[in-house]
This record gives sequence, C-alpha cells and structure tokens, in this order.
Amino acid sequence: MGNRSLLCLTASLGTSFAAHAQTPTDSLPRRFNILGEPHLVPRVGVALQKQMAVEVGLIRHRVRYQTLGNSSRGLYAAADIVPGRRLVVGPKVGGSFGANAASADISLVYYTDFKRRQLMLTPAVGVGLIGFANLLYGYNIPLTGRQLTEVGGHRVSLVGNLNFRAPKEYDQLVESRRR
Repeated sequence: MGNRSLLCLTASLGTSFAAHAQTPTDSLPRRFNILGEPHLVPRVGVALQKQMAVEVGLIRHRVRYQTLGNSSRGLYAAADIVPGRRLVVGPKVGGSFGANAASADISLVYYTDFKRRQLMLTPAVGVGLIGFANLLYGYNIPLTGRQLTEVGGHRVSLVGNLNFRAPKEYDQLVESRRR
C-alpha cells in the first residue's frame, strides 16, 4: 500500500469519525459541573461491631453532577440502636461524602445504655454508589469514658441515603440545558 493510498484511507476514516462525533445527543454539554439542590432525606443502615447496630436518621443530601462522574455530600443527624442484653443508643452527627465508587464518612457518637456512656469519633472509608449506598469500614475512637462492651473498635456498615429526588432533578437539569 503506497503513501497516497494510506493518506486517503486515513483522511476518509478521520472524516467519518468527526462527522459521527457531531451528531446531536439528549445529554448535557461535553463539560458540565452542576450542583443540585439539597434535599432532606432518610438515612438508614446496619453496622457490624461487637454486636449488630441499626442506624436511622436524616441527611441533608446534595448531588454534584459532573463530566467525570457524579458526587454527593451531606451532613446528618442519626442514631445507632444496638439491641442486646442492654439496649445501647447512640445519637450522632456527622458528614458523608461519595464520589463515583469511593465513599467516606465521619461521625461523633454518644453511646449510652442509660447507666454508662461514651463519646466516640468514627472515621470511615469504603466503596459506594455516588454516596447513595455505601459499604464502609470505620474505627470507633473513644474520646471519653470506658469502652462499652457492646460497641467495639472496628465497625463495618452498609448505609443508604434514600434520595429518590436525585434522578428527577438530573432529568430536569438535562431538560433545562437543552433549551
């Protein structure tokens, strides 16, 4: 194959790919970074420590729609409920962040069985689905008091931020960008 044939083949392939790349789409522009509105949504989860715990609460969840992948973040108030011989309750406040398949969380928890009490800081990292569903490993760092036997140092949790408004919000953003 001569140089002239190779040049013609390359030019024709390049022209066809360029024409294909310019077809209209129903999506957002090539580069976008849009911060969605915050929504107060339920936060639920289960955790494995020395004993199983259930988490229920509310998070102010906000999604950022971006070219390279979406992310979300939010501040939350929740409670850990650890059933067992003695009921342990842990009201907590914290922050959650998720981007693509990574997630992180930090919380300040006040565990009590109504006789003993302990304040703990729990940083956690793991994998997730843009912060909507997260599988996290965390470590409970005691800040005060003796460690409650029902609450261990290591914690594996599965947490969901139930923001069902996000898909509708994304559709509305796409529609507004088309106009």
